[in-house]
Amino acid sequence: LPTPQETKKFQPPPENINARAVLVSGPPGIGKTTTCTLVAKCSRFKVMEFNTSDARSKAVIDSMTNSLAGNKTLSFGTESSLQRSAIIMDECDGMTGGDKGGLQALINLIQVTKNPVICICNDRSDQQVRQLANHCLDLRFRRPENATVAKRIKRIMETENKKVEIAAVEAIVEACGQDLRQVINHLQFFGSLTGGNQKDTQVMTGTFEACSKLFSHHRERLSIDQRMDLHFVDYDLIPTMVQENY
Repeated sequence: LPTPQETKKFQPPPENINARAVLVSGPPGIGKTTTCTLVAKCSRFKVMEFNTSDARSKAVIDSMTNSLAGNKTLSFGTESSLQRSAIIMDECDGMTGGDKGGLQALINLIQVTKNPVICICNDRSDQQVRQLANHCLDLRFRRPENATVAKRIKRIMETENKKVEIAAVEAIVEACGQDLRQVINHLQFFGSLTGGNQKDTQVMTGTFEACSKLFSHHRERLSIDQRMDLHFVDYDLIPTMVQENY
C-alpha cells in the first residue's frame, strides 16, 4: 500500500472531465477568448464564435441547435477534408439578464450537439452560470501576476523598438487590474505622446511665424503633417496671407 506521503502527489480528477462542453471563467481582459480560439484552431477545428450577450434568447439558441448540432465544414486545399466546428459561446453570464429560457436552451444544445462547445463567462458565482457548470468541464482562469504581465509587455515594447521601465509597467498593470487589453491600450496612448505635445507647439506659434515657416519650406523641408499644423494655427487668416504673398 502506498504511504500517505505518496498519495499527496496525486490530485483527484476534475469533475465532468468527459463533458461535451467546457466552462471557462475568470476576470475580463486576461485572454480567455484568445486562449479558447487558439486551442480550437490548434486542434484543427473551425471556430464558430457567438456572443451570448447578443444571442441570448431561447429562440436564437434553438435555431443554433438545429443548424449547428452536427455541423461540419468542407475545406479545400492541398488535402480536401471535412473539418469539424468548435462552438464558442462568449459572455454566457450575459444571458442571465435576457430571456430566462436562453440558458436552458444552451444546456439543451450542449446535450445534443456533436461538436465541442466552449462557454466563457466573467461572473462564475452567478446562480444560473453555476447551473450551466454542472454540464461542463469547469476551468477557472485567475489574474496573472504583475511581474509576469510586465515582463511580457516589456518584450512587446522591445519588438516595437521602445524602451520602458519594468517598474512603470508593473504600476500600470496594477492600476488596470491585470487587464491585458487596458494595459496595452494605455501603453499605446502614452507612447504616442513621447514625441512631445503638438498642441502646445501650435499655441506658441504666431500667425506670421507660421506663414514664414510655410514659405521657407524649401529650407526646412517640412512634412505634410507639419504644414497642416501650421495651417491650423489660424485657418481663417493664413490662407489669405498665402494668397496675398503669391
